Amino acid sequence: METLYRLLPGKTRRELQKLDEEGAVGEVKNVAGLSLVERRDYHSDHESGYECWEYVFDRSNARKMGMRSREYLKREVLLRPCVEPRDDSIIAYLGDDFAPWGGRMWRVPTHAGRVVEVVGDDIKVRSKFGNGDVFEHPVNFVPASYGEYAKFVYIEGLFDGY
Repeated sequence: METLYRLLPGKTRRELQKLDEEGAVGEVKNVAGLSLVERRDYHSDHESGYECWEYVFDRSNARKMGMRSREYLKREVLLRPCVEPRDDSIIAYLGDDFAPWGGRMWRVPTHAGRVVEVVGDDIKVRSKFGNGDVFEHPVNFVPASYGEYAKFVYIEGLFDGY
């Protein structure tokens, strides 16, 4: 896959968008199709800025591989080519805004997760929703504000043992 993955619009994306706009992080667990993986302390995560990229960084071998922070991981994801979705790849959801970085314009990453299962066209992602909980969900089950596109990137060994 040399192009970005186009996310499908739908009722669930609109429902998640509404909850996101209302700041109702505790209600996301009630959305059909999302499976709660880990409950989080919303206040603590908000205060510390602990969000989806940090969660992926912490639940990987990124540090062992020389990536010192979530910003290094983001850089790797932006610079690497798109791949076909596969287990243990990273998915970066890309917003509609662009920003300069490294001499070119990039779609701003709005969300990240780990692909945990690919069966045909069904892609299951594990991700932390903002300052909220961690869920496994279909690739398209994210708020509409996360953008219309996503990028899959595979980094050999990133999730070995996790």
